Amino acid sequence: MSNRLDMKKDTNNRKDKTKYDGPEKPDAYMGNDKQWVFRALVLAFVDMCIIAISFFFALMIRFEFSYSHIPLSFLEGYLHIVPLFMVISLVVFYIFRLYHSIWRFASINEFMHIIGAFLVLTVVSVIIHEVYEIKMPYAFWIIGLMLSFALCTACRFAYRFIRTGQKMLEQRGSANGDEKVMIIGAGNAGRMLIRELIMSSHLHTKACCIIDDNPAKLGRFIDGVPIVGNRNDIPEMVEKYDITKIVYAVPSTSGKDRNDILNICKDTCCDLSVVPGIYQILD
Repeated sequence: MSNRLDMKKDTNNRKDKTKYDGPEKPDAYMGNDKQWVFRALVLAFVDMCIIAISFFFALMIRFEFSYSHIPLSFLEGYLHIVPLFMVISLVVFYIFRLYHSIWRFASINEFMHIIGAFLVLTVVSVIIHEVYEIKMPYAFWIIGLMLSFALCTACRFAYRFIRTGQKMLEQRGSANGDEKVMIIGAGNAGRMLIRELIMSSHLHTKACCIIDDNPAKLGRFIDGVPIVGNRNDIPEMVEKYDITKIVYAVPSTSGKDRNDILNICKDTCCDLSVVPGIYQILD
C-alpha cells in the first residue's frame, strides 16, 4: 500500500514539474512568433510591390509618362529583370535584418541598415545592367532605386510616426483628471522620460513643461513639451501649469546643485520623484 502511495506522489511531482511557471504560457510565445512571421511576410510582400511599382514608374518617367512610347524591348526587359531583382532584394533585406526590427522603436540604427541594403542593391543593379543582354536606360535604375529607397524607408518609419503622433494628440486632449508632470532636466534622461510618458498606455500622466538651467534651451521643445525656465522659475511654472508632480531627471548632477533644486521642488508641495541614471541602475 505504501509503495502505491509513493508511486502516486512521484507521478504528481512529475506533473507539477512539467507545468510552466513563467509569466505567460508557452502558447502565448508561439502566438507571438506566428504574429512576427505574419508581419514579416506582409512587409516582404509590401517590399516586392514597392520595387515593382518603383521601377515601373521609373520607366514611365524616363518616357514622359507615355506608355505607348516605351519600346517593347524595355518592357520585356522590365518583366525579366524586376522579378529577379525583387528576389535578390528580399535576400539582401533579410541579411540586413530589415524584417527583424521592432519598427515602433525605429531609430538611426535601422535607417543605417536600410542605407546599407540599398548600397548593396546598387552594386547588384550595376552587375545586372552589365550582364543582361537588354540594356535598360540608366534612368530606369537610378530613379527605380531612389523611389524604392524612399518608399521602403517611409513604409518602415510610418508606423512609428503615426503611433507617436496619435499618442501626442491623445495627451494634448487628455482629461483634466490626468496627473500633470513637470520634468527637471532637458537632457537624455528627460527626453527618454517624456517619450515614455507619451507612448505608455499604463501611465495616466501628462508632461506639461520642462525646467533646465541652460539658457540656450529656453523656449525650445522636446517632443512637443516646452522648456519654460530655470530652477528659479519652478514655483511660478507649478502654478501656471497646475503641476501635481515633479520628476527630477538630471542623474549626472550631485552635491549642492542637486540639493538646491530638490529643495525648491519640495517647497512647492508637489509629489517629487528622482529618475536614476542608467549607469546607476546597472551598478
